[in-house]
Amino acid sequence: MGAFHINSLFLSDQPTGLGVYTREILKRSIEFVNLNQFNVLLTKNQTIELMGIERKKEITPHIALNPLIRPMYLNRISTEFMYSLTHHGRTSKRGRQIITIHDLIPLKFPKQYKSQYYYYKYILPKTIAASDLIITISEHTKKDIIEQFNVREEKIKVIYNGYEHIVNENDVVEESTSGKPYLLMVGATYAHKNIHTVLQAYAKIKDKTELNAIIVGKSSEYFDEIKKLSSDLGIENRVQFLGYVSNKELSDLYRNARIFIYPSLYEGFGLPILEAMHYGTPTIAANASVIPEIAADATVYIDPLNTEDIADAILLLNHDSALREKMIRIGKENVKRFTWDNAAADIKELLQSYV
Repeated sequence: MGAFHINSLFLSDQPTGLGVYTREILKRSIEFVNLNQFNVLLTKNQTIELMGIERKKEITPHIALNPLIRPMYLNRISTEFMYSLTHHGRTSKRGRQIITIHDLIPLKFPKQYKSQYYYYKYILPKTIAASDLIITISEHTKKDIIEQFNVREEKIKVIYNGYEHIVNENDVVEESTSGKPYLLMVGATYAHKNIHTVLQAYAKIKDKTELNAIIVGKSSEYFDEIKKLSSDLGIENRVQFLGYVSNKELSDLYRNARIFIYPSLYEGFGLPILEAMHYGTPTIAANASVIPEIAADATVYIDPLNTEDIADAILLLNHDSALREKMIRIGKENVKRFTWDNAAADIKELLQSYV
């Protein structure tokens, strides 16, 4: 197969999370990849445009997507060097290896991520031991990796993510379905996203504000729980649950929102708050985990477990026009720190010493 391999098995037709990261880095690195004759590992039966990749090997989904079988397959590949755009890599020390760890969420919240916990607990340590270098996406995650796995600091390189401009800036913006000002929350799939605490805070001030609330999240047990909570709190007529939305719909939701709130207790990076800032929406965010590193001074911080603090922040940012304008201005400047072009350039520079 050749000397060098890139593990791109999370690339898919409709990428989210790790798939988006893989796509954005890979498509900016094609010339480098082809010039150095990398073999790109891909999951079979994807109709995705392969972006001019010259050398590829397609792997059947039952191998590519199984976290227990996948390492054994990767171990059998004869290669001098393998670069994985995710934390899924080889567990045997056969040739050099770089992996990418985006977060340790399954270790922090094992009950929510039962299917992933085993991999993180028992297989990832072997993958780390078999790696020469770890790329991660924030200083906060780097610190977590050092503490969790006793990894030497010099073995970890921080390269920030970019973020997507979800749709074209010139697209027509459609009004929200309610036509009323609203508080927006995105990513309400798991309990650590902490949407329930915001709903409890909102219930305290529902008669003090004209704001409704819109919540976006994939169908999950937690999503059903917060729907029930809104009913129990007597705010079901003020809260709209949208489930999955298209990129265009999400872009419109950001741009129409009066406030975006990001109360998550733990993140590896925190992409939604950057998306909101990009679209000129003032934000409120948890003073927790990686969020201060990513949001800097461009948001109103809250104690994510304190309903009074959250309620006060919502009322403040809704009514203080000077503060709103300041957060919008600083937010637009803050997002300039994070581009996929910069991330890909840093990664290519790093890989150059391995090929």
